[in-house]
Amino acid sequence: MGRWGKGIYQSDSALDYFSTITDRIEREFAFQFSPEQAKPEAWWLMKVISLAEVTLLLFKHCEINIFYDSTVESVQRWQQILIKNWDADLELDEHSKTPFDSVSYRTDKRPTVVLLFSQIESIAQRWADHNYEVDFEKLLTSASPDSFSQLKDKNGNGFLHNIRFMGELIDQLVKDIIYWLSSEMRNHLLGFFGGYEDIVVAIDLLGCLCN
Repeated sequence: MGRWGKGIYQSDSALDYFSTITDRIEREFAFQFSPEQAKPEAWWLMKVISLAEVTLLLFKHCEINIFYDSTVESVQRWQQILIKNWDADLELDEHSKTPFDSVSYRTDKRPTVVLLFSQIESIAQRWADHNYEVDFEKLLTSASPDSFSQLKDKNGNGFLHNIRFMGELIDQLVKDIIYWLSSEMRNHLLGFFGGYEDIVVAIDLLGCLCN
């Protein structure tokens, strides 16, 4: 195990902990895009789009490739599944609480959906090419009115906060922080094999997601 820089994520142990988060994100992608889960319903669309936005958020925040195991072909397949369900010919309800059930909304936001997964594909491609020099501002679009995570339903509730996966991810970070600060583990926190970098990364990621 080693450290090669002063940054929070510039050590082997920090990246080991970070990989527990990225592994969870990759598993969620694989689960949501399985034939059993993928469907043209608004709730599924909200889940996968929120997952994509969180992935780009963490990538930009940490400046680290998120996808270690998923191939470029996997990401391309995910985008094809998403677009197929986004374009599905359904009896959509224009008066639904979510705009995802509106034909006009789906038509208007389709380019943004394509862009989201094109950016994720670029991340996966750079990892496959071992290209770790990334122009983050050029690769990722900045927050805009098109950002799905800013959407609220007619009751004023944010969609991103209604996604169970987000709550579970935040719960994991909170539990890890409490674990390392507990009276049982506090003495081990700064030991040679301690988790002092785990807790720093957990706090940083928690702050990023909550913000």
